[in-house]
Amino acid sequence: MFAVLMGGYYFITTTATMKDDFIPWFLGQNARASAAVLHTFGYEDMTRRGNALTSSRGAVTVERGCDALDPCALFVAAVLSTPAAFSSRLLAAIGGACILIVLNLVRIITLFLTAVHWRSAFDVMHLEVWQALFIILAIVLWMTWASWERRRRRKIVVS
Repeated sequence: MFAVLMGGYYFITTTATMKDDFIPWFLGQNARASAAVLHTFGYEDMTRRGNALTSSRGAVTVERGCDALDPCALFVAAVLSTPAAFSSRLLAAIGGACILIVLNLVRIITLFLTAVHWRSAFDVMHLEVWQALFIILAIVLWMTWASWERRRRRKIVVS
């Protein structure tokens, strides 16, 4: 089931509608939300143009792969493949994907701040720390839910 779901996800992401319409829109929404948070915390010299966040001291561009879609797909496929009630799996899939999307905004913001305040560390943070950490977060989120779901089912059976 997991392989079928992931295969379906990767097939869908190659369609013209996804590549030309949804993904660019979603990247722009990530940049827009990140810019709003940065402005809230006083980064007034930061501007957003499309997917780019720019200040006088540094910039980042939110590109495909910086959108949390792959970790969300990994998480959702793992949840939907877990033996549990469909309603529980559906709620976990939606809730977990929302958590990962919010964490991705944290990722974009910290990468922008790294580009602005510690440019020499940007490549390491971007390519080594956050990429690995984000996949690990998706897996840990699934493991946490699966463990909770197993304990919940045991309580129901025992009661």
